[in-house]
Amino acid sequence: MPLDGLFVHALAHELNQTLAGGRITKVHQPYPNEVILVVRNNSTNYPVLLSAHPAYARAQVTRIPYQNPKTPTNFAMFLRRNLEGARLESVTQVENDRILHFAVKTHDELGDEQTLLLTLEMMGRHSNLFLVREKDQRILELIKHVPADQNRVRSLIPGATYVLPPAQHKENPFTSDLGALAKLLLDQNKSDWPKAIQQQFQGFSSQSAKNLAEHLEAGSDAMGVAKDWLNHFNHPEPTLFRSEKGKLSYAAFNWNEPNTQAESFDTLGALLDAYFSGQAEADRVNQQAASLVRLVKNELKKNQTKEKKLNQTLFDSENAEELKVKGDLLITYPHLVKKGMTSVQIENYYDENRLLTIALDPRFDGMQNANRYFHKYRKLRLAKDHVLG
Repeated sequence: MPLDGLFVHALAHELNQTLAGGRITKVHQPYPNEVILVVRNNSTNYPVLLSAHPAYARAQVTRIPYQNPKTPTNFAMFLRRNLEGARLESVTQVENDRILHFAVKTHDELGDEQTLLLTLEMMGRHSNLFLVREKDQRILELIKHVPADQNRVRSLIPGATYVLPPAQHKENPFTSDLGALAKLLLDQNKSDWPKAIQQQFQGFSSQSAKNLAEHLEAGSDAMGVAKDWLNHFNHPEPTLFRSEKGKLSYAAFNWNEPNTQAESFDTLGALLDAYFSGQAEADRVNQQAASLVRLVKNELKKNQTKEKKLNQTLFDSENAEELKVKGDLLITYPHLVKKGMTSVQIENYYDENRLLTIALDPRFDGMQNANRYFHKYRKLRLAKDHVLG
């Protein structure tokens, strides 16, 4: 399943249980769109990855090694000043959306207690990470500054008021009585259940909606089946699926992904580490292969263009002797040419004195036109020698 609102619900529960009450001891930004918080809680250090990557946005406790840049970014320095030594109060999800609030208790410049919200929006290419002052919702800093001409719905710059992304006005399945579910099951054809579930309830990806629909179709008590299915996200059993071709996918529980081998993990963080490390390796291979193919195509294109030019040069050089003949005739009979003439006919003593029509540049006299033909002749001869050499 992708990282939809349901999976984020499970993540929020796990992160809150693991981290709430701990202190942020270190802040790093190893990659442009990703931050690592080291949270110490119950005598254990937890590296927490907050990723606003356009393809791999997520929040998790990670054990994958990372390397920090020699010079910290401005964003990392800002977070260090405001968060290091502060207490992480809670991790909460906004409705059933892909948004997490990490509430941090700290002090302002005057020493007064305040709460800052480290807010992660996991929205694909619109993913972002904000540091927001809770009392007035002012954005103190964010990992991606977005100009006003690129987002007219809300301001995504420091100093602006933090506003949630536009609401979808769908039901939160974890707080709903699911009455709408019973109605849509009666009103819709079974083939339309997944789409209807997505339209009615918040946080469902197409895969999640399809899986719930399959469970509903197989069970007799629809409401009971739905509640049991949703309860998996309150008590996850992290599962990684591997297809016969090696493709990886994951879910908060083993929902019987067809034609795959399932592997269980103790935590969602460990599951995501396994998935993204495998995915990253596959991406690296694909990227290297794509780069190699692109390199070969570029080289082939350059060589084809070069071959075309060389062939043209050889073709043109076949006429080089004709240029020399015209130059010789013009230099022998320069008096036949006057400025303004565009051509002249001269007896060709190389060809039994037959008349040869020679094109002229009207700006020049006979000697100057002869020199132009000799120049072209020498250029083609040198080019031919270069090609054949």
